[in-house]
Amino acid sequence: MEEQNDNRPSIKDSSVRNSRANLFAYVFSNEAALVDLYQGLGKEISVEDIEYLSLKDMLQRTGRYNDTAFRTKDNRIIVFVEHQSTQNKNMPFRFLEYAVDAIRVLKVLADQNRFGEKLMAFPKIEFYVAYNGKKAIKEADKTLVVDLGDIRVTAQVVDIRFDNLPKEKAEDSQDALAGY
Repeated sequence: MEEQNDNRPSIKDSSVRNSRANLFAYVFSNEAALVDLYQGLGKEISVEDIEYLSLKDMLQRTGRYNDTAFRTKDNRIIVFVEHQSTQNKNMPFRFLEYAVDAIRVLKVLADQNRFGEKLMAFPKIEFYVAYNGKKAIKEADKTLVVDLGDIRVTAQVVDIRFDNLPKEKAEDSQDALAGY
């Protein structure tokens, strides 16, 4: 790999990575922006249906940090999104850690008896990697899978680079994803 010939920070510099992750987390820290992001991932939801989850304080106690997350107000779905500018095949495992911690902290299953005979009602959990790196993503790398024996965790990688956004999103000056 060729080294840069100037003093610009490299993406390998943790301060640059942290700045990008912090900007992503900041931009997508409200319901309206999360709707734009979720729609950019190819899904439909309304701002009235979701609740932003501020997991930063909750997950820092365990040494983990998730960029952004939300749930539907009826606890039907919990969505975790991580911003990445490099490809990382370990993201499903990281998401699994976030999900277990969040379910505990959010007390999603609090009113259910985990020792009872009746199966508890679990929310659907979705994992997405919002990728905006320099390298193109191969079709085979758009679904990340980690197998842990009987547990299989899958994350969808979505290319959010500006040039890859649908035309109507890219042209919408109010769209948080296009603005990012």
